[in-house]
Amino acid sequence: KQLVSDCCPGLSAKTTSSSSSSSSSSDHLSSWCSSVGHAVTYDLRQWYADICHVAPNVCDSEGHLRQLVLPPYALRCQKFPQALAKLSQLVHLDMSYSSAPGSLADVAAVVGSLPQLQQLHLRGVGLKGSFSCQLLEAGKSLR
Repeated sequence: KQLVSDCCPGLSAKTTSSSSSSSSSSDHLSSWCSSVGHAVTYDLRQWYADICHVAPNVCDSEGHLRQLVLPPYALRCQKFPQALAKLSQLVHLDMSYSSAPGSLADVAAVVGSLPQLQQLHLRGVGLKGSFSCQLLEAGKSLR
C-alpha cells in the first residue's frame, strides 16, 4: 500500500471523485497504478487484483513477491520508494523508466534490506550521486 500511496499521485483523488469524467494529462494515472493501485486502495480480493497475477511478476507458493517488473513509466514517486525494502523475498526488481528520483545512497538503503535480491534494473529512474559498493554486495547485479 505504501508504494502505491507514494508513487501513484492522484489515485485517492480519482477513487473518491465522481463529479468529473474528464482528466488532464497531469492527473493521468499509469495503467499499473490504475489497476494495482485501486485494488490495493479498496483491498480487493479478486485474483486479477493480486500483483502475483500480473505478468511478468512472480510470487512463490507462499505468496511472497519474487519478481517485480513495473511497466515503463508506471510510477511517479517524489523520491526513491523506501517501501520496496518490505519486499524481503524479492529476487528481481525492474523499475526502469519509472520516476523515482533520489540518490544512489537511497537505493543502497533499500537494496541492503533485500537479502534475496540478485537483479536490479533502474535505467532512466533519475538517480544521482556516487556509485556505492553496497549495491553489489551478496551477488547483486546492477543494470
